[in-house]
Amino acid sequence: MQTCEYWNYDIELKRGSWESDGEFQIISNFSICKYNRRGYFAIALTDFDDVTELLTIIFQSNSTVSEKMSKLLILSQRYREFTSIDVYLVGQILEQVSPSVDIDLDILVRIISNMHKVKSDVLSQSQKEYASTDLILRYVDVIMQNNNQSNVWFSSENCMLLIYDLDETNFTGFALLNVNHSLRPEILEGDANILDLLEYDNLDSAVLLSSKLKNQTEDSAKVVLTVYYNDALFNEKKPREESISKIFGVVLPVSADYEGPVSVYHKVTKNDSHGECAYWNYDESTPGLWKDDSDSLDLTPLVLCKYWHTTHFGLLLLDDDKYDDAVLDWITAINCTISFLGMCVIVLTAILFQKWRNKVGNQLLLHFVLSSMFQLLLFYVSSTVSQSDNVGCTFTGVLLHYSIISQFCWMLVIAILQFKRFVVVFGGHSEYLQLKSCLFAWGCPLIPVLGVLVFDADSYVSGKVGLCYPSGYGLYLGVWLPICMALMINGFIFAYIVNNVTQKRIECTHFGTDDTIYHWILAFFLFFMLGHGMAYQGMWQRSQCPGL
Repeated sequence: MQTCEYWNYDIELKRGSWESDGEFQIISNFSICKYNRRGYFAIALTDFDDVTELLTIIFQSNSTVSEKMSKLLILSQRYREFTSIDVYLVGQILEQVSPSVDIDLDILVRIISNMHKVKSDVLSQSQKEYASTDLILRYVDVIMQNNNQSNVWFSSENCMLLIYDLDETNFTGFALLNVNHSLRPEILEGDANILDLLEYDNLDSAVLLSSKLKNQTEDSAKVVLTVYYNDALFNEKKPREESISKIFGVVLPVSADYEGPVSVYHKVTKNDSHGECAYWNYDESTPGLWKDDSDSLDLTPLVLCKYWHTTHFGLLLLDDDKYDDAVLDWITAINCTISFLGMCVIVLTAILFQKWRNKVGNQLLLHFVLSSMFQLLLFYVSSTVSQSDNVGCTFTGVLLHYSIISQFCWMLVIAILQFKRFVVVFGGHSEYLQLKSCLFAWGCPLIPVLGVLVFDADSYVSGKVGLCYPSGYGLYLGVWLPICMALMINGFIFAYIVNNVTQKRIECTHFGTDDTIYHWILAFFLFFMLGHGMAYQGMWQRSQCPGL
């Protein structure tokens, strides 16, 4: 952090020291100190490294508003180091300086833009704990309402701020235009309407105030507008599947019910569908959430949303791909539930029927079922653990990794047993079969799991699929490699067994004289057992051929 210092020299003591003084500002990326004295001056850099401590110092200091905002801008550039309490402190500082009428809005827009770059899970956690992002949104609006500037706009990488006097400019709205891969506002005056908007080839979105609404405003009234290019600061308790359009904040000095609407136009692509007009509903006591408002009106290529109040507006979009993904998620959930219930029936059978569970083959089947149930449960648990929780996410990821590899090891064990059953190669019954199988299927997965944990533990928390699961080389070498090896061996065994079955070199049959039907049924079961992991279907053959 930077502070303005001067050399305070005591003539009597014949010694001096650096002391804080002067007003610190940042203008156009230059650090500036203003002093009301003469002497030796310097800009000092403090040695504090902790962002939380530095933010606390800013909040508790008696510095001027200009100094606090300049120092906050410098710290916001360290957004990668922010924690949930840091986001809250930023909101507290904005609340503290909000009564000021001369805050530099260029500094404000750059601070807010940097806050968009804070890790999404940090912003979400801070909102859950302190309602921090709502606090930031609220006091951005308050600062702009109190500011003495008008007819100006400020833009940054992730947001834009506009203040316009309705009388001086006959302001009706503005259009956001794509210019050289960046957004620029085009101010609309008079009786602008949708026909004027369609004249812009590079239109992105727009806001229009109805004439009736403008007539309701007080004399010399100012309209305050904010544009957020993404929803980083809009965090609900339960994340939505929909993507959010650009979000517009509109504040008007109108106390009565609106006689005319605020019209927001969004330009959408052909892949976007199921658009819902929504607004951000929040106050000091209630965390924010998106609420549906009016129905969207398709004016291809634009979508129109009309609002009869002012706050932050957005269009919730669920594109076709995400819609398909949601359907697939439901199908996956239903199938997993059915599989889990089926495996529960097998476990219940083992509990109730001693004769069934005493057979070695059924005991091995039970191990595979328990491994599969373990994997299904961990899959859903992993999706609920935040990747920002390094310890919890790594622990969950290790268990999920282990359960998946062990499941494929049990598939391999059962494949080898089927090979021994249907291909007359090995003689007799293997001694200590269950012990050997357990040592292999429960022990071998420890090798890739421990390898990833020791050499690339961060891969469990750095994935991009929303799961605590290996990524990068940990995924390739610790997951794909052992799984591919198991599938290749299973594929070879399946082909060898089917070849022997079709050549009628099997140990026994119980389907009468129609061996062809038996061969196809057996091949069908073995395909799922060795190729798809549903080994308990293949184990049904146990009742037909003794040997395990």
